[in-house]
Parts: sequence; structure tokens; C-alpha cells
Amino acid sequence: GSEVSNFYAVDPNSGRLFVAATAPDDADGNKDGVSATGAIYALDIVPSGDKIALVIAGRYDFDGGTGSTPTVSNDGQRLYITDENGNVMALDRDLHEIWRINVGDQVAASVAVSADNHELYVVTARDVFKLWDKGDHGELAWKAQLDVFPKHVNVNALTPTITANGIAVSIGASREL
Repeated sequence: GSEVSNFYAVDPNSGRLFVAATAPDDADGNKDGVSATGAIYALDIVPSGDKIALVIAGRYDFDGGTGSTPTVSNDGQRLYITDENGNVMALDRDLHEIWRINVGDQVAASVAVSADNHELYVVTARDVFKLWDKGDHGELAWKAQLDVFPKHVNVNALTPTITANGIAVSIGASREL
């Protein structure tokens, strides 16, 4: 009953699925056929006779929508999501918000999480950010502008990729006529 515009994330430890979608129509206070509220759904796969079923184990609502697929930490204890207002949010596996930090613009791709679960990388249309997950709060480590092509419009093209010696970002360039 929800519109889904992103892929899903899977907790590698439990198999729980996390899907970014719209909240039910009336979650925004108006039953008008349009949901102004985004939601993250936790879905569990459970036996149902000789078949399996998806059961909604939880839902977290937030203002507006999201431009990214949820990201599950390697240990399965955190879920990172973004909203259209520039917020990066950390949720526990039961979808309770732990912290949020605003990066000033809508995040354009999924949050990348390092293997140690503490370094996060996010990109907007024109910037890349490194955030720290400090447990009960997030901190901005640094911000870099995507400006490698002088005299062009520089834009982010993909989720940051964490490598052994840093991160890789894909940057596109165009000229406005």
C-alpha cells in the first residue's frame, strides 16, 4: 500500500529487510490520496505454512521523502537513512532514532558505512561529507566540494565507495548553454 522508490537494505545477521517508501496516506494528518510523509519499514521474512510471508516489524516516519536507499551497518545494529531536508539519521534495528545531523542539502545517494561501523560518507549534488557515528550522536568530520572540473557544473554521480586508502566518488561535469 506504499509507493517505493528505492532499493531495500538487508541486515546480514538477521535477514531483516529495510525499505524506504511513503507512509500511509493518513500519517501526515490528511487522508487525501497523497502522503507527505516518508517512512522506513522493517520487514521480517517468516514461515507461513508451506510458504513464507513478509511481516511489517516496524515503521519509522519522517517529513518529506528520501533520495537514498537505507544502509545497514555491518554489525546490523544501525540503520542510516536520509530525508529530503538534508538530514542523515541513525536508527537502531527496531527503528528508534538515535541521532540526526543536517548536511545542508538533500543527500543524493545511500550512506556509505565503513567496516568498523563508525565512519560514514554521504554525498549531495555538489559536496561529499565524512561523518562520525559517536554512538549517541553524529559529528561532521569534514566536507569537500565536488569541484574538479573548472568552468563546468560538477555533480555527484554515485554513492561514495570506501577503499583501503580512502574513498572514491564519481563526479560528472556539464556545461550550461
